[in-house]
Amino acid sequence: ITLDKTLNEKNTDIKIDGWAEVPVEGRPKNNEEEKPSTAPSMIWEANPEFNEMEIANPMSVDLVVKAPEKIKNFTVSVDSKVLSGAVAAMGGDNSYTYEEGKPYVMDLIGNAVLIENLRDMLPTGDKLYQQTQVNFSLSNLLPLVLSLDPEKGSKHIFTLKVEDMKEQTYTKSLVFVAPK
Repeated sequence: ITLDKTLNEKNTDIKIDGWAEVPVEGRPKNNEEEKPSTAPSMIWEANPEFNEMEIANPMSVDLVVKAPEKIKNFTVSVDSKVLSGAVAAMGGDNSYTYEEGKPYVMDLIGNAVLIENLRDMLPTGDKLYQQTQVNFSLSNLLPLVLSLDPEKGSKHIFTLKVEDMKEQTYTKSLVFVAPK
């Protein structure tokens, strides 16, 4: 082997017959850089670990939803003994009856009745569809739970599901507890 000292830097693969190539940990193979994920994501600055939270009035549940490939579908499943039926009625679904573990799924882009009825409480319709970033707040919806006299210590689960134009999904459940 002869070293050419006239070059400052030269990236070259050196192969020696009979020696196995051992990849270096932490480095992408074939000198390819890892591309950042374009899948949807969600940030809750006030509760970054998405821990259970006691319901209060007022309360701040301000999320940032990011979808670099643009939002295609956005649903919120409401698993709440007191709120699911009320939200179903807001969505024009009078046949829904709450059963534990069978939440009402709010389609915030495709359900025109729900979009109309919730437009002052949540981003809906075009405020979500094909957006790459949305400030999504449940702060106006959660106090409704308290107004419906929930059982003390009962859990109210909101599962947010975002699907982008590449059909990548992100799902996150937020658990809220009625005060004891």
